[in-house]
Amino acid sequence: MDAWYLPNRVRVDIEAVVDAILATEDYPQQYLDIKTGTLVAVSSVKGLHDWVIKIGNSKQYFLVEHLNDEYRDQIARDFIADILSVMASGDEARGAVKALSSGNWRAMERHLKENTDGWVHGWHQYLADEAGQIAEEWLSGSPHFSVTSEFEGCGGCAMCELIRKGEGGDATKLAQAFATEETMRHVEEQLEQRRKSMAPQTDVACAKPAKHIAGNNILQLKIELSGSKPLVWRRIIVPEEYSFFDLHIAIQDAMGWFGYHLHEFFDRSPYNDRDATSIKIPHPDDEIFSDKASLDERNTGISDFLKKEKDAVWYMYDFGDGWGHKITLEKILPRTAGMKVPDILAGKNRCPYEDSGALFGYYEKMDILKDKKHPEYEEILWWAAEQAGYGPDEVDDTVRKELSDVTRFDINEVEWSDPREELELYEQLC
Repeated sequence: MDAWYLPNRVRVDIEAVVDAILATEDYPQQYLDIKTGTLVAVSSVKGLHDWVIKIGNSKQYFLVEHLNDEYRDQIARDFIADILSVMASGDEARGAVKALSSGNWRAMERHLKENTDGWVHGWHQYLADEAGQIAEEWLSGSPHFSVTSEFEGCGGCAMCELIRKGEGGDATKLAQAFATEETMRHVEEQLEQRRKSMAPQTDVACAKPAKHIAGNNILQLKIELSGSKPLVWRRIIVPEEYSFFDLHIAIQDAMGWFGYHLHEFFDRSPYNDRDATSIKIPHPDDEIFSDKASLDERNTGISDFLKKEKDAVWYMYDFGDGWGHKITLEKILPRTAGMKVPDILAGKNRCPYEDSGALFGYYEKMDILKDKKHPEYEEILWWAAEQAGYGPDEVDDTVRKELSDVTRFDINEVEWSDPREELELYEQLC
């Protein structure tokens, strides 16, 4: 990650520049102030006229131009070729081509929103990435002002420091840096646990968990990771008395997520229905961001929504990467003595690594791991190794191959957490 600085060492607000490039309306126009690094918004034609008179011949402000429709159409064609044709279903990709050919990028975007399982989010991220490159090219290539870029990384970690020194390709030093960061991470986790245990209780009321009264039935569910190709899926069985919080824990365990991020359930696809009912752990600030009420997942039973075969709910995990899951009720089975629940019956393909950068970011990283000559190979290798729980001295040729194998999955490696213990832990911190 690069930061951009003007000659006076003021940092350019690159995120605001990208937003300005992505704007679809003529106004407000955005101008980069090369003294402050911020943007000045001009809201109308009259406002522009008055502002130009005010600043005169000043060479302090420079227009950030929007992406025009022609350029967006080209980006849409690239998105179809690079992403949809590789990862989406044939019908989804063909529909996008038809929409773009008969209309423009807006028609394709509408098709992705209305007729695909979440690919509109992939399109938005692809477009934002392209705008980011355009912003950097504009800043670095402008004849009117001078900027310099500096590698920023994630902060002050040892691996980023190596890259700053130009030693990011040294596998030995990178492995040592990786080991250092692992040690620091464990120390930080211990300190964080201690901090939480000493923190005063807040005034946020914790909901009472749903009572676990054993029912007569078991629900067989299929979990599908939306947009994944090959499809990442799991088939599990859970008690019918499970709450949505319990189901959250089961999904995390079955898929292989680590619970690093926020999550939310919906009774209908949130991609296609903006009125879908939200089921989550409420937050005191919810009313600020939404006027729609949500159900508390801790005391809402899954059997209230999954009543018959083919009923489905949706589970969103990590609102940054946007991992969407469709949970379908396949069968209602009688509970028998000695039946182990929850349990996993089948599944295919590995769950993406946490913080992969959505599906296209994950698959891009997997492609890099198959090409040892790629300039980012070593960086992605150690990142993937850390995600998979390997230390620097454990990464041999077998592990390297395993890290890039998107089909790898073994149901015998699934370990189940006790949802009641997980809820108790949450309630302690609530």
